[in-house]
Amino acid sequence: MLSRMGVEKQLLKEVKGLPGTDIAKIVKIVRMIKEEMLEKKERGLRKDILQYAGMLKDLTPEKSKAFDEAVARKSLLGGRKIKI
Repeated sequence: MLSRMGVEKQLLKEVKGLPGTDIAKIVKIVRMIKEEMLEKKERGLRKDILQYAGMLKDLTPEKSKAFDEAVARKSLLGGRKIKI
């Protein structure tokens, strides 16, 4: 996996030599992608928490363990990073 500095250098290398108007378009695209990713992350967190409100108090120890395992698996899949 590339370090943050490596990725930043790679991005600068890719846009080097492009006209200013093209660079401005790329900046807009990056901002739009960031906003969309952050919005989905914030919206999804609240929805996930609220759908289980009130039902956890009635779980048996076995069901509680199964629930915790399912939440852990979902967390592993939900926070994927985009590799470029």
